[in-house]
Amino acid sequence: MTNEEFDTLVKKLEDYAQRYPNNYKLRVGLLAALGYAYIFLVLAGLLGVLGLVVLLIYYSGRINRGMVQL
Repeated sequence: MTNEEFDTLVKKLEDYAQRYPNNYKLRVGLLAALGYAYIFLVLAGLLGVLGLVVLLIYYSGRINRGMVQL
């Protein structure tokens, strides 16, 4: 994206925000919520994979309860 394209996009969004302030706020809020949902899903996925790895190691018989003291 060139600087001219970026400036054009910003101008369009500024015009839209002035004409429809409530719709613009809603769109920005939904975009922020989508960003937080993405972060939450990535973290949940990582924790899920970590949990599966721990269960796999535990049930594979390579370690037992005596070796792991929490």
